[in-house]
Amino acid sequence: MGWAVSLSSFARMKESRGHVPGLFFCAWTDPSQAAPRNSGVSHFTPASLRRAAGHDMFYSIVSELDPTNAVAWLEMVSVQADFGAGEAAYDQPTRTYSESMRLTLHYSLILTFESPALLREARQSSGGLYGYFVRLHPTAFKANGACTMNPRGMAEVMFNTRSSMMSVQNIGWIAQGLAQRYNIAVRAATYVRNQRASRNLPVTVDGYRDPRRVASLERLMSRHRGGRATHNAMGH
Repeated sequence: MGWAVSLSSFARMKESRGHVPGLFFCAWTDPSQAAPRNSGVSHFTPASLRRAAGHDMFYSIVSELDPTNAVAWLEMVSVQADFGAGEAAYDQPTRTYSESMRLTLHYSLILTFESPALLREARQSSGGLYGYFVRLHPTAFKANGACTMNPRGMAEVMFNTRSSMMSVQNIGWIAQGLAQRYNIAVRAATYVRNQRASRNLPVTVDGYRDPRRVASLERLMSRHRGGRATHNAMGH
């Protein structure tokens, strides 16, 4: 076991966003799976993602595996930190939703990287892997029962969504995702729910198992389609 420092990710972040005080990305990886130094390729493999699920370095590793969208993935490092910082103040159902959404998104990417055909399809879609990732958010919302959240909890999650996430492009991808069901996100949410249940942790409601809740969420998101609230609900 050892540590591999994501220096190239850090350099790209500094170049694209200017000086970022105190920000330094490093991630654990098994040296036996790391690329040779100065090889010009990522030090990480898809297996690195599974080990990093739920941890701060997750999206930094994704940025190494998908350098075309590195800047967007590195932004997700900070977005995830913002959501995590707010969770201590949430009530239990809201915190359960927030933690489960984070892991659902992580495992959606893990399962995608572990399926060569699906990964190829995602990379060839509009916006590449990152666009695909944004579009699967509405499925992840439903799969974690976003429609059951109380108004205060939803407002707290919205408050912790940074404004830079509400770009016209991202909102457009969210709108496109409303018309599709991404089974990979449903599988990820189910996996997370089972894992949490096995540890006696509270779990989210599966919105796909209650047609009334699905219809309620779709009406809510349609009302805000193309607006701030739709994207603010995006999770992390």
